[in-house]
Order: sequence, then C-alpha cells, then structure tokens
Amino acid sequence: MEALTKTAPGEAVLATKVAEGLKRVLGQVRALSRGLIPVEVDAARLMAALAELASRVGGLHGVTCTFECREPVLLEDNQTASHLYRIAKEAVTNALKHGGAKNITITLESGDRSVALCIWDDGVGFPPGPVEGKGMGLKIMRYRAGLINARLTVSPAESGGTLVSCTLSKGIGDGQEQT
Repeated sequence: MEALTKTAPGEAVLATKVAEGLKRVLGQVRALSRGLIPVEVDAARLMAALAELASRVGGLHGVTCTFECREPVLLEDNQTASHLYRIAKEAVTNALKHGGAKNITITLESGDRSVALCIWDDGVGFPPGPVEGKGMGLKIMRYRAGLINARLTVSPAESGGTLVSCTLSKGIGDGQEQT
C-alpha cells in the first residue's frame, strides 16, 4: 500500500476504502453465516440466546436492539425455548426487513401463570385493524406459537411501530403439537 501511496495517491485512497468495505462485508458474511447455523437453544439458555440475538442484530445492522429480562425465566422444555427464540428472531427480521426499524426491544418475562415474549420495534408498523400478513414470516411465527400452545398477537404499537407478543401459559408448553 505504501508503494501505491507514493506512486498514485488517489488510487491508494480508493484502495483503502475498498479494503475497509471488504472488511465490513466479511464481518457481515460471518455474522450471517452464524445466523444460518441452527442455534441450540435449551430451556436454561433462552435468556442468553435472546441477549446474543439482540447484540448480533445491533452490530450487524447498525440499529439499537436490546434484550430485557428482569428475572430469570424458567421453561419446562427445550422445544418451547427453541420455538420462542425462533419467534423472536423472525419478529426481529421482519422489523428490519419490512418495518425499517431503528430501535428494537425484546422482552421476556414470567408472571404467576404465564411467560410473555414481546418484540417491539419503531418501524413503519401496520395499519390499524387485524394483521393478517401475506408473507411466510407471520405464518411461521403463528405456526410455532401453535406448536407450544401459545397465543401470538401482532399489532400496531401504541408508541408507533409494531408489537409482537407471544404468551404461553405456564405448564402448557410441553412441546407437543396441538391435536
């Protein structure tokens, strides 16, 4: 690079910019490839997996993505944890891809009788009324929620953007498909 700087300074600046761009792209490709490998989420690691998802999304897409969980949330089985993680991942993907969100918050909390996973974004949101969605993302989230006997709602958020909420009654999410 030094030789190029001495002989062709304009081209050296351009080459430096290209090299920096390639480094960024390589980092993005690495992050994307990690996203393609199935994440092993078990009941004990759901909170850590959601925190990692938020961190990875923030770094990769240049948005603010946070995970909030006030108290440890205990689930009964690994399959339920895996489905909740994948619902969160799909909701975040939709917020970025379709909503143009700049801020995303993933929350996980446990009450006396239920566990709630919520994903809020500040994107363009949906128009008022029922959210049907023609794409596969919403269908897949609803399917996964059904597999764990959870209730999935997708609605315009009061503060703007979209709120995806998946509520699971404690003791219900046994990983068995509904019949």
